[in-house]
Amino acid sequence: MRLVTLLASHLYSVSAGFGGFYPLASGADDRFYYAAALSMIYGERVGALPNVYPIFLAWVFYIFGPSLLLGKLINAFLGALGVAFGVLLVERLCPWPGHAWSLRRPAHLAGIFLSFYPSAVFYSTQLLKDGAIWALGLALLYWGIVFLQKPSARWLLVVAVASSLLWFLRPYTVIAFWIALVLPLAVLRHPRLLIGFVVVAIAVPWAMGFGPLGLGYLGPLLNPEHLSQFREQVYGVGGSSLGLVLDPARPLAFALGWMYSFVTVLLGPFPWQINSLLEAVALGEALVMWLLAIFWLPGVMRLLSRPSFAEIPLFFGLVLAGGVALFSDNIGANTRLRLLIWASLMVYAALRIGGRHAHSLSHHPR
Repeated sequence: MRLVTLLASHLYSVSAGFGGFYPLASGADDRFYYAAALSMIYGERVGALPNVYPIFLAWVFYIFGPSLLLGKLINAFLGALGVAFGVLLVERLCPWPGHAWSLRRPAHLAGIFLSFYPSAVFYSTQLLKDGAIWALGLALLYWGIVFLQKPSARWLLVVAVASSLLWFLRPYTVIAFWIALVLPLAVLRHPRLLIGFVVVAIAVPWAMGFGPLGLGYLGPLLNPEHLSQFREQVYGVGGSSLGLVLDPARPLAFALGWMYSFVTVLLGPFPWQINSLLEAVALGEALVMWLLAIFWLPGVMRLLSRPSFAEIPLFFGLVLAGGVALFSDNIGANTRLRLLIWASLMVYAALRIGGRHAHSLSHHPR
């Protein structure tokens, strides 16, 4: 799926005059990443980088030579690797005792959902960091579950290293992951694991220069006035912005605006929010997620009562969606920012649709 999409979008980009880069006028990140990577391998001065993705590209280009198509191929591979980790995660949470090729097998359902998720396929074939975030995020969820089921220093180290790598791509995603793991641990009364996770959550960001618990990063980010300005100046521009303002001087209006953004990130865009044909494409994806929500929404009640390990992907998706809703109500940006959110919700929907109560299985190691 990704290879075919890569070739089709690349040929279209070239023929439409975009030179192989993101084939829409709104795209600019891939051009920046490519130029920054070339500057690094040629020893030219590079300004402040927003993340480590250009460094990764520079390393690849240094070994194999500069190639836009090669960078895209690696991203497509990472996208496919993320699908594999999603399948492994579901199989871990809900082993299937029936026929190996049954389409009711939750792992197979997850593979289908993740393989044919249109935006995930498209963005993983562009020279963007989203393919790496998608793969690392799903891998981190899988490794986190493995550690919870079979605690060991080795798996804790794997989780810590993966968290560090993902932090340098999209820090708030790592924060959502740790929140999603800590709450079920507290509810399920695993004090030793909980203490271990809290220690790592304090120490790793501190060692990386972001202060204990990443407060050096979170402090400015969660400042209501800073959030409002960032939301308006960065994600509030463009035709697909809904124009919602989070006013820190009016707490109730702030909360209601955030809730509306949250629902839009989670299930939007809604029909009344569509202003162009391009935004209608995102609505097509949302329609599918509305159907899957029938299966994952009941899991919210489990989160409020006694969550199991199986609810971790669901909780992760909800926490991450809440974070994105704080700074974005842009339909176009949300389509890309929520790739990992919807992936985790698809994983949970596959668990529910598969005809098994993963809740009864996921307390115990395999």
